[in-house]
Amino acid sequence: MKACDLHEKIFPANMVDTRKTEIVKVYVERKEDIEDKDITMTLFNDPKADSEGLDVCASCLQEKILNVLQAGDNIPAWKNVSWHKETMTKKDGSGTYEKNVKTVRTSEEIKQELIAQKRAK
Repeated sequence: MKACDLHEKIFPANMVDTRKTEIVKVYVERKEDIEDKDITMTLFNDPKADSEGLDVCASCLQEKILNVLQAGDNIPAWKNVSWHKETMTKKDGSGTYEKNVKTVRTSEEIKQELIAQKRAK
């Protein structure tokens, strides 16, 4: 059984709430100067742990990141990111190719698009 290292709740495999049971491994590294050498140090859960990183459930990770952002006077911006293919012409004009293009939209932009789609029907 896996447990979230932040709130230490054990998640059985048959738990219904998959958003909370989704566990991610968070690796944190930093460089330390030890005897004039740059040494990479990796975060462990506690001094007795023998596996690198933290096992964190998705809801805890999201909550902690939002708390850190808000504590630093940052206002988190929720946006929708979608990808679509566009046909592009090669620079030399010898043909075309498809390129993945990212579209980033705010909830207000999505709302306006949906209203326009309803009007068009």
